[in-house]
Amino acid sequence: MSIHGWRMPIMPTLEISYHAIDSASLRVLRKWEHRRNAKEGLHAWLHRLASEVLEHAAIGHEPTVDGTKLEHPDGVVFVFTFGTCWPTVKTVMAARPVPRPDDKVETHRSIHVPGEIHMGPIGECRRCGPYCEEGDAQR
Repeated sequence: MSIHGWRMPIMPTLEISYHAIDSASLRVLRKWEHRRNAKEGLHAWLHRLASEVLEHAAIGHEPTVDGTKLEHPDGVVFVFTFGTCWPTVKTVMAARPVPRPDDKVETHRSIHVPGEIHMGPIGECRRCGPYCEEGDAQR
C-alpha cells in the first residue's frame, strides 16, 4: 500500500545486532559465500537463517529465553535475546564440527594456560600459534 509514492514501513520480525553482523563477517563468511542465494547479502542471509531456526524452535517447542543458542543445519549458531517486540540476534558463531568416533584428533597441553588442552598438532595450533613448539607444549 502506498500513499503518493511513499512505501509503508514493514514491521521487522527479527533484529540482527551490529555485533552479530561483525561476528558473522569474521566467523562464518565462507559459509555465506558458499551457501547464500543469488543476490543475497550477509544481512539478508543471516535474517533468513535466523528466521528458519526460530521457526524450527517454535515447532519443536524448544525453550526461548535470553541467551538461547540455536543451531542452523548449515553449521551456524545464533544467540538470541527476546524483547517485548521481536527477537534479536546478539551474536553469530560457527558450529563446532562433531568429531566422528573413528577420527583421530591430535591434542596437546599448553604451558601458557595450565590445564588447557588444544586441538591439532604442535606448531599448527590455532590457539597458541607460534608459541606451541616442542619445548613449549606437552602431549
